[in-house]
Amino acid sequence: MLYRTPDRWRFSIFFAGQVGIACGGLAGVAPTAGPAVAQDACHRLAEETAGRPLTVDWSASERPDRWYGDVTAAPQG
Repeated sequence: MLYRTPDRWRFSIFFAGQVGIACGGLAGVAPTAGPAVAQDACHRLAEETAGRPLTVDWSASERPDRWYGDVTAAPQG
């Protein structure tokens, strides 16, 4: 989940297995930045945490400034 607050963009990522949960504010992304910038930063953070390439398909929530990402392993090859 990715959402904007007045102070920053925040995220929560739930991983299967040993990694667990990553959550907090996106460092280096201004609260005025567009959703695509925040989504890219969140995607990179998820890949760094998982230690592998991932694919994220974003969908908007009914609530403003909130997105949900469906994360899967990136195709190899």
